[in-house]
Amino acid sequence: MKSLSPGAYDGSEYFFHTASPLAKKLFYCLDGCGHILSGPQYEVIREDYNDYLIMHVVSGLLHVVNEGVPYTVGPDQTVLLNCHKPHRYGTLQDTEFFYVHFDGCNTADIYQHLKASSSLVLTNQWSSEVLDPLKLLYSKFKYGSGVSETEASSIIHAILGNLVAPRSKAETRSEFQSQAVAEAVDYIQSHLDAEISIEHLAAQVKMSPFYFSRLFKRNLQQSPHEYILTLRLDKAKYLLTSTNQTIAEIAQSVGFMSDTGFINAFKNRVGISPGKFRIYHPK
Repeated sequence: MKSLSPGAYDGSEYFFHTASPLAKKLFYCLDGCGHILSGPQYEVIREDYNDYLIMHVVSGLLHVVNEGVPYTVGPDQTVLLNCHKPHRYGTLQDTEFFYVHFDGCNTADIYQHLKASSSLVLTNQWSSEVLDPLKLLYSKFKYGSGVSETEASSIIHAILGNLVAPRSKAETRSEFQSQAVAEAVDYIQSHLDAEISIEHLAAQVKMSPFYFSRLFKRNLQQSPHEYILTLRLDKAKYLLTSTNQTIAEIAQSVGFMSDTGFINAFKNRVGISPGKFRIYHPK
């Protein structure tokens, strides 16, 4: 992660990834991803960034110029830019968006298809199907150690698929279910430092605890408890290797009631104590 562009507020973060030659040849290859909170002075101007860029606006307005054509991207809208050509984007008001820089596979063909058949600014009926994968990529770097190249390719493929062929109305129920899990995941990520019960999570998405637990595991292949523990330990690893916080401070910030509980959980999952992990993975 590097320093932020002028106009980006505190809380914005972006991460870089260097793709291997094999990934560039065979996969959709990730160059970077991030979450931006910006204000009136935010602007990025480039002649060539040598890849493509997907941005999804959560709130506010994003003003874009792509290959000389201006676009305005509003809430729940997604834009695909060709960063091999001169481009610029910025905000004139408080705006929140997630993004991914990538290239490879048939990205150029998909870009040309969208440019010719509809618009490079798309409003998906289920915007979460673009936003959720973007959030997933971002969280892999923010709370963990990144993402494998095959996993990144799979996530990018899912995003592109939902831009080219968004789901039909016939899939409303399935979408509601996946949205419910996505909302629960958002809640978990925002409340890692607090006590989180299955009953409370289920209430957040208006489901019974039993049905919610089954749905969550069907979507993410792990129980809510396992997912929460994994996310807490991933964030703990990040804090251990990027801050000078004490073990006690980290334990509290990732939602453990005691240092002992944190250390035991960390050793059971990771195989070594938090202290040794910090020594083996210096900043």
